Amino acid sequence: MPRRSPYELDEETSGPRNISPRFGVEIEFTGTSATPVEQALATKSIFVQTEDYNHRTRDYWKIVPDQSAGLELVSPPLEWGMRHTVRDVMQGASQGGARVTVDCGLHVHHEFPWYSQIHDSDTQKRMDRLVEMYENCKPLLERLLTPSRLADNEYVMFNTEADRYDCDHLVDIWSGDQRYVAVNGFSLPKYGTVEFRQHQGTLNPSKALAWIEFTRQLVHAAATPADMLDASATDRERSDARWALVFNKMSTSTRRYMTQRTEGAYANLTTAISSKLIRY
Repeated sequence: MPRRSPYELDEETSGPRNISPRFGVEIEFTGTSATPVEQALATKSIFVQTEDYNHRTRDYWKIVPDQSAGLELVSPPLEWGMRHTVRDVMQGASQGGARVTVDCGLHVHHEFPWYSQIHDSDTQKRMDRLVEMYENCKPLLERLLTPSRLADNEYVMFNTEADRYDCDHLVDIWSGDQRYVAVNGFSLPKYGTVEFRQHQGTLNPSKALAWIEFTRQLVHAAATPADMLDASATDRERSDARWALVFNKMSTSTRRYMTQRTEGAYANLTTAISSKLIRY
C-alpha cells in the first residue's frame, strides 16, 4: 500500500486525528485459470486485471501467479467500510471455479497506526507487543486455524526471537525468507503495513471477514500508545485495556462466527487469553 499513517496529528489541536486504517488481502486459489474468475467478477461489477507476478499496489483487484497455490487475488487498499467487497470477490471467484487446497493461504495486511509519526524504538516496542499478543492467542488460533497452518509450515511459522522486527537492522522484504512468519513486519518500511500470513486458504466470506476483523483489532490494541489508554494505570490495567480493545470491540457477526468455530468455547478462551499480562 502507498505509505499513509492511519492516525495523524490534527493541525489545529496537535492531538491525534483518527483515519480508519486500510487493509488488503491476498486470496490464494487453484482449480481454474484466471479468465473464468475475471468473467465471474465482472458480473458483480468488480474489475480484475490479470498480471505477471509483481508487488505493485493497484487501485483495482488483480490476479497474479502464486508459487505455492497457483494463483492469487490481490486487493487494492480497502477502507474498512469496503470490507464486504471481500464477500463479493470470494463468491464470484467460487462461481468462476476457484477452489482452495491445503497449499493455499489467506494473507491480510493492515496499515500500522502511527507508523509515520513515531520513533523506531516505539515501532519496535509496538511490534514486539503485537507478536506477543498474537502468540498469547494460541488457544484461540488452534480452533480457528487448520493443523496444516499450525504445524511446521515453513511459510507461516510462529515468530521466534530471531524473527523479531529489528528497526536497527531492517531486512528488505524481498530478500531472504524473513517475511515467512505468522506476523510479518518487514513490509513496514516500504508500505507501512503489517501482514498476517497464518490463515488457511478460504473462499468462505464469513471466515475471512472474521479473521480480518480479529487481526485488525490486534493491530489496533498493540499499537495504541499507553497515554491513550491511561498513563497512570498499572501494567495489569493497561494489559486488560489492550485485551478489551481486541475482544470487547468485536462485531456481533465475528463473535458469532468464532463462537461457532470454537464450538461454544469462545467466551472461555478469550477470558483465559485476556488474563495474560502483556510484557511489552
